[in-house]
Amino acid sequence: MLFQVFINALIVGSVYALVAVGFVLTYVVTRFANFGHGATIGISAYAFLIFFDPLGWLGAFIAAVIFSVAFNFLAYTFLYKKLILVKASKVILLLISFAVMLAVESLLQIIFTASPRRINLPVVEGLDFFGAKITII
Repeated sequence: MLFQVFINALIVGSVYALVAVGFVLTYVVTRFANFGHGATIGISAYAFLIFFDPLGWLGAFIAAVIFSVAFNFLAYTFLYKKLILVKASKVILLLISFAVMLAVESLLQIIFTASPRRINLPVVEGLDFFGAKITII
C-alpha cells in the first residue's frame, strides 16, 4: 500500500516537474515570469479534448501542440514583444501575463463550462511493479 502511494506520488510529481520545466524555459528565453504558461496548458488540453474523437490520440496530440505554439506565437508577437521593445518593466510584463492567464481561463470556462471533462482512453489493467499498479495506455 505504501509503495503504491509512492508510485502515485512519483507520477504526479513528474507532471508537476514538466510544468515547472515549462516555466523555467519560458523565463530563460523571455527573461520575465510568464504566468500565461498555465493558459497554454489549458488551451492544449481543450484542443486535445476537441480533436481526440475525430483524429485519435496522435492527431489530437499534434493538434494540441499546434494550438499551443500558435497561441504562444500570437501572444508573444502582439503583446510581449512590443512591450519588450519599449523597455517595459518586468512588473508590467508580469501583470500582462496575469491578464492573459485570466482572460484565457475565463474564455475557456465560458466556452467549455466548469464541469469536468473526460477522454476515454484505452486503459488496460496496468503493470504490476512490486505490488504497485502502474497504468499504461
